[in-house]
Amino acid sequence: MMNASNVKFSGSKRAPQSDFRVGTAQEAIVSQVKSDGTKRIGTWNVRTLLKDGKIENLKIEMEKMKLDILGISEMRWASTGDFWTDEFRVIYSGSEEGPTGRNGVGIVLTKKMGLRVTGYVQHSDRIILVKMDTKPNSTVIIQVYMPTTNAVDEEIERMYEDLNNLIDQTKAEDNLIVMGDMNATVGEEREGTIVGQYGLGDRNERGRRLIEFCARNKLVISNTHFKHHKRRRYTWKAPGDVRRAQIDYIMVRERFKNQVKNSRSYPSADIESDHNLVIMHCELKYKKLTKRKPKPIDMSMLKDPIKRREYTRKTDSIAETSNENLSNTIEDQWTEMKKGILDAAETVLKKDNTIERRKPWISEEVLELIHERRKYKTISDEEGQRTYRRLRNEINRKCKRDKELNDICEEINNELNADNLDKAYGMVKQFFGEAKKKSSGIQNEIGQLVYEEKEIAKRWKEYLEKLYGDSNMNENTLETEDQTDENNKGEDITIEEFVKAMSEMKSRKAPGLDEVPAELLTNCGEKAKAMMYKIITNIYETGIVPSDFTKCLIIPIPKKARAQTCDQYRTLSLTSHASKILTRIILRRIETLIDNSLTDDQFGFRRGIGTREAILTLRQVIEKRNRKGIATFMSFVDLEKAFDNVNWDLMFELLKRIGISFRDRRIIHSLYKNEVGVIRCGDTEEEAVIKKGVRQGCSLSPYLFNLYVQEAINKIREECQVGIDIEAEITEKVDMLRFADDIAIVTDNENDLQNILHTMNNLMKNQFNMKINKKKTKILICSRMEEDRQRTLSIKLEDEILQQVTEYKYLGSLITNDGTSRKEIISRIGQAKCAFNKKKELFTSRSIDLNLRKRLIKTYVWSVALYGSETWTIAKAEQNRLMAFEMWCWRKMQKISWIEHMTNEEVLRRAGEQRSFMKSLKKRRAKLIGHILRHNSLLARVIEGKIEGSNTQGRPPLGYLEQIMKDVNVPTYRELKRKAGNREEWRDAANQPNGC
Repeated sequence: MMNASNVKFSGSKRAPQSDFRVGTAQEAIVSQVKSDGTKRIGTWNVRTLLKDGKIENLKIEMEKMKLDILGISEMRWASTGDFWTDEFRVIYSGSEEGPTGRNGVGIVLTKKMGLRVTGYVQHSDRIILVKMDTKPNSTVIIQVYMPTTNAVDEEIERMYEDLNNLIDQTKAEDNLIVMGDMNATVGEEREGTIVGQYGLGDRNERGRRLIEFCARNKLVISNTHFKHHKRRRYTWKAPGDVRRAQIDYIMVRERFKNQVKNSRSYPSADIESDHNLVIMHCELKYKKLTKRKPKPIDMSMLKDPIKRREYTRKTDSIAETSNENLSNTIEDQWTEMKKGILDAAETVLKKDNTIERRKPWISEEVLELIHERRKYKTISDEEGQRTYRRLRNEINRKCKRDKELNDICEEINNELNADNLDKAYGMVKQFFGEAKKKSSGIQNEIGQLVYEEKEIAKRWKEYLEKLYGDSNMNENTLETEDQTDENNKGEDITIEEFVKAMSEMKSRKAPGLDEVPAELLTNCGEKAKAMMYKIITNIYETGIVPSDFTKCLIIPIPKKARAQTCDQYRTLSLTSHASKILTRIILRRIETLIDNSLTDDQFGFRRGIGTREAILTLRQVIEKRNRKGIATFMSFVDLEKAFDNVNWDLMFELLKRIGISFRDRRIIHSLYKNEVGVIRCGDTEEEAVIKKGVRQGCSLSPYLFNLYVQEAINKIREECQVGIDIEAEITEKVDMLRFADDIAIVTDNENDLQNILHTMNNLMKNQFNMKINKKKTKILICSRMEEDRQRTLSIKLEDEILQQVTEYKYLGSLITNDGTSRKEIISRIGQAKCAFNKKKELFTSRSIDLNLRKRLIKTYVWSVALYGSETWTIAKAEQNRLMAFEMWCWRKMQKISWIEHMTNEEVLRRAGEQRSFMKSLKKRRAKLIGHILRHNSLLARVIEGKIEGSNTQGRPPLGYLEQIMKDVNVPTYRELKRKAGNREEWRDAANQPNGC
């Protein structure tokens, strides 16, 4: 075979001949050693990265080929992601269908390039875009994996249309590079400046379509412009090496073509693929990094008593110095305090950056085999290919994940044995938890895609100010202190209140913009705490709040992969932990007054009750009516962005009306009046002014929201008296069951349901700045009678018929139209099995002690199965399902197949277990009912109450109370209630063998 043609210049330097300039013999000199300005950008169809060890193989080849950026086709990874592995950043976009995905594209960057990424778009499983901060212009790389020649023309056209639309979103001055497996042959025939004379083969129809695409976008196909031997031009080899073709390309904008110094394929690069790596040498320069550096603080050091004492002493010494020069303004006082805390933490709790990274799990033996296999890739004789296949198979066998999983499981085992639960469960989440959804670009107001950090931050500012900005607080919402009665001004904050608020702070929570975690506050020395107490009391007495207390860091979290509009995200707000000391004190003062203003049908954010009680109340209403053969007409109402639409003027009016003191209201007023949301995208920050809605992340917000919505509910009830009568000591009318903004309406008939929904919609919209989401609000008829369940209702809101369903997930529990728990139990078992399978490697690992594995299963799997189980009425068939699920867990844990025909008794013996799932369930149920019967709550009154009417004919199905009486072995409800009133007697009854 002939050598590739080269043109010789001075010394030994050689450069491939280029025809980038038509009509000239332009040549460029490429040094054998990469210069600082020359970068290597490659594209490679790797066939798959799903096989164990292939990502390590890829990194080895990148290092060997000195690649800065590598675009990948056919990764076959599912979903989307962005992560670092050693010194490489991997951004990928895969299929949403199935765990193994299909197609898939990605871009791998070295550390220097990875740190300069300013945005990316994970468009689909065939197209991904990454933008980098380079000079003199930003660089945009689009990696493509075109459908094969088997695809229909319509699919190809859709791909090119998507590509064109994406390119149109880039700036004209961007250094655009489009590359990938294009599944097209442009051939050796020159086509203007687009195709050079050093292509390969004959142009096909797909090649002509690619040229049209390049012409439209003024692109040049770089690897057709450099004179190389044909063995350095082909990019794909047919099975059996019967044919070679050039179908992978790197294209650049025509105006930037002179940056390209060389471009060709590298057959020697090996990743067990039938495609060759294509590399382009081009001139790119890094821009200086201006990344903000996080505080180098290791919070885990506070667990060390010596480090904790050292930190305490340091904060006290800083506090002494600060107290001597304490500023007069509250803003400066807090700034000084914050600086002292962070300085002490950085001095004492500084992270050890010399900690050795976790080594890649791939072994040295495997690395040597990969290098050996590389030698045989280009040897085409039978012996060489046989050796290549043998090495490939050996590598695949040795790259199994057992070694890695064993090491991880042993670490988790050691942490559990050492009782380091936080670290152990953190490792479980890290290695076996679900990957977080990530998204990239976002559409602006006119629907154009933006993906740079500055533009994304700007778009979020616009969106948030539109969402929260159409309301202004009235200047007269809060009176002055002089206008307030002395008895209603509010008591000074006591040291006891401050200490209690500090003790209630939760650890391991992300800090706000001030970057002060709760642990740094709670572990301060006594002098530092005294200084903090003085600042808090000054704030309360003056009503002046530091800016850190009114700002929240807003984190957008995509609801789904490839979210592209702001409303496809949910926002999480991080507030200052220091501000939570103040709000916790205020909350303890106003909590009782707010709680006394709420009706018993509100179960959200109240002491002693929660979702279980709300679900059980609804199930009990349905059960009692089913026994009488009476249908229950229900609506599950969704209030659109309810927390974000609270009107501040009305909220403060309600706070004053229920008797909240002036100073408490003034603090809340100051927090709201000056509220600002800060959106951080990379190193870019934007501030959005907030003018309505309760503050996210603030401990006061749920209580303020409950008070606000209660006023709306009161007005609805004034205008529309509907509901279901429960006959107890006094007749109880149940019309709604609420958990914050989740509302379940229950009525006797269709007309009542229509009337209350109509009234609610009008009042919420006209007086409370809220509206019902008609698409998410559902209608359900629940009855024991088949003819009732078959009825079709026409419930309307503003001339739109609401959807009628046969089941609805209310507060995480499935409510069905027959009123039983059967489907909910089946659903829970299915969800628990999914939870097991997601962490199967952990639960079945022999490297973790058997007892610890059982403990993990009960924590991660049984907790899923048992959610809401306290509310179930369990028939014999469902009890058998639950017991079978318990055995399924122990069989799976020990890898015992059903075909082994091992008895349950033997499985339990090997697991060192006795049947305990139903016992756990019954204990939970008994604990709940005991708590309920000791209090005069709405749920207790519903349980004890009766529905008017006669029971249906035949034997009634097992009821909720009957199963509990059977569990605790009591003959009557009166005896059940008597035992529940005595905690010791109730505990003994719930633990007796009959309850197991």
